[in-house]
Amino acid sequence: WFEYLPDSKTVYVQFNGVADKENETVADFSKRLFSFVEKNQVDRLVLDLRWNGGGNNYLNKPLIVGLIKSKVDERGKLFTLISRHTFSAAQNLVNELEKYTNTIFVGEPTGENVNFYGDATRIELPNSGLVVRASSLWWQNLDPRDRRLWTGPQIAAELTSKDYLTNSDPAMKAVLNYSSRRELTELLSEALAANDIGLAAKRFREYKSDPANTYLNTEAAMNTFGYRLMGMNRLEHAIEIFKLNTEAYPKSSNVWDSLGEAYMKKGEKELAIKNYEKSLELDPSNANAVEMLKRLREK
Repeated sequence: WFEYLPDSKTVYVQFNGVADKENETVADFSKRLFSFVEKNQVDRLVLDLRWNGGGNNYLNKPLIVGLIKSKVDERGKLFTLISRHTFSAAQNLVNELEKYTNTIFVGEPTGENVNFYGDATRIELPNSGLVVRASSLWWQNLDPRDRRLWTGPQIAAELTSKDYLTNSDPAMKAVLNYSSRRELTELLSEALAANDIGLAAKRFREYKSDPANTYLNTEAAMNTFGYRLMGMNRLEHAIEIFKLNTEAYPKSSNVWDSLGEAYMKKGEKELAIKNYEKSLELDPSNANAVEMLKRLREK
């Protein structure tokens, strides 16, 4: 169902199961929803998936296509509320929203791996007669290397017991009070343009310590930023960015591998070896680290 909030020109949509109703299919609901959005003054759409435990994954398409075509598919106009109860076909929907729309996720992490087993098969145990169910199908609609245990919100807004007892919704408050924020790499670029490594580190730590960013994964963005600096031959700055990444993600083999590469390009052999060894310790299958260590030790 959906409701229009005229004061904020917001359409709030609650979608609690990926299933057709007796009197209305998901496809028909989507037509009705987006017809309303197009014919009325709507500045924002909020899709609430916090109680969606899944259903039929193939019913998601009309909703996704409708969002892509709609006037609200812009950063700051489209929001998706997620929680630990968002899983199965609802996780598939989250994946597609992440891939194809400009939505901002708000709330808690979802309750499902981004690629996962589903479709429980009924099994009757031969001796006891007890019936159990086991997930039987592998659903993969994101990169096979994407091993996230959940989709994290870009704006963390977790429900506390006090919120529940006072009928307060921190996720909706976060949406209605939303104002655009500058990306982390933009903040760091300004500091590095001023040749101020200390300011870059300060901004990074402030960004990471902001409660709204609790579940925001910055590893890939920071790694890409570091390589961009390396391409500009700003090796000292690249090393500092990679070091900040190892501080934030100490168990990631990739961040230590990148730091090792930066030291190698700078000609600091021992530090390069040390970081490649750390990367290999975390991921013994890292063929690049093995090859780089071989080259460094032959010099």
